[in-house]
Amino acid sequence: MKISIEVAKPEDAARVADLLRQMGYATSESDTAKRIALYGQPSYQLLIAKAEEMTVGFIALHLYDVLHLPAPEGRISSFCIDEKVRGKGIGKTLLNAAEDYFKENGCYKIVLNSNLKRPETHQFYLNRGYQFTSKHFVKFLEVV
Repeated sequence: MKISIEVAKPEDAARVADLLRQMGYATSESDTAKRIALYGQPSYQLLIAKAEEMTVGFIALHLYDVLHLPAPEGRISSFCIDEKVRGKGIGKTLLNAAEDYFKENGCYKIVLNSNLKRPETHQFYLNRGYQFTSKHFVKFLEVV
């Protein structure tokens, strides 16, 4: 299976929305298209993986400066491979592309969160040199 990595475009919204729903995030194609457009701004990148012209995965990236580090931090904010094609190396290819993007932009480290209900995903990251280093706390706020 030949995989190509591309920067997402608004016309990729339907397929990206499908993948977000596989992760448990209810979203519409139009909302996803708006978010894809936001990833066109500096320090953001949304990459998609295609196999035979079909989008089979995406990875959302953000780089930013933090007070305590000497260089930018890279964040993977969302990452999904279609459940029908997992285990075929697509995730590894997409993660490598993300790491290259962060290296090219001088990032000091890469951070990500992974839901506790996804132990197989945790192992995927551990197998690729990522470390479990902290706990992540969340407080949901009311949207006004």
